[in-house]
Amino acid sequence: MMALPAEAASGLSDLKRYFAEKKVDEAIKILKVQNRSILKTNKDHEELSRLLSLFLFDDTMVIHEKALGLMEAKPEEAEAEFKKALSAEPYNKVLISHYVSFLISSDRAKSALPFLEEKIAEQPYMALYKIYDSHAKALVGQTPAVPNCEAAGLNDLELRYCYLVQVIAKVSVSPLSPSRTEAPEPLSAKYLTNMVKKIRLPDAHYWAWKGRNDREELKKYISECQGLSANDKKNYRIIPGVCNKLEEAVQNIKTVAICTTCNKGFFFPF
Repeated sequence: MMALPAEAASGLSDLKRYFAEKKVDEAIKILKVQNRSILKTNKDHEELSRLLSLFLFDDTMVIHEKALGLMEAKPEEAEAEFKKALSAEPYNKVLISHYVSFLISSDRAKSALPFLEEKIAEQPYMALYKIYDSHAKALVGQTPAVPNCEAAGLNDLELRYCYLVQVIAKVSVSPLSPSRTEAPEPLSAKYLTNMVKKIRLPDAHYWAWKGRNDREELKKYISECQGLSANDKKNYRIIPGVCNKLEEAVQNIKTVAICTTCNKGFFFPF
């Protein structure tokens, strides 16, 4: 294991030289020890996020784009390309975000957990990675920590995703645990309505439906997903599973329609 750089940094401006010289390993080692003294303000966190989102090498960017293009049709090849890119730039925030989002979106949440554990240990100041960790744990049946949405460094979209994961974590709690014999009370309509307004993502409606079985929320989810633009889909790449449940939602609505009309001898399609 490499020793920490001897040089200390009094602020983030001192670390920019490492990024400019493509010595990100050294910057990460310093930050692991000194992040509390270096990252003093939200602007510091935002600037670090920007620096970590810059690709160091054109080749890595090309591999990353290839991985994105393979995600739907050839997920195994996409994963291999993501890993290739991460071997060259293991701290790149764009790469990490898209890779983790891809894993969770493609039912590989369990595989994402050890990777996230490693990244959180390397970069404990990156709040987004902790949000991913809570999301993945909720989906694999573990009891996740409800993420801290007041953490520094979250941009608007990441903050909305954090609120979404707060809802997912609450909805996904097992109804019966060893310590209780009764199912928990359902989430209140007021809570879910307020969270849907804060989240402003289609999946907020899906999880509001999961929380209260309100099919009006499911219809809103379907409508918003069907109306997503290409730009929306690109922007939402960092958020795992956006509109992945569309087929399930449509089928659920159709099934209800069949059941309510089958005795009358006709089917009313959605």
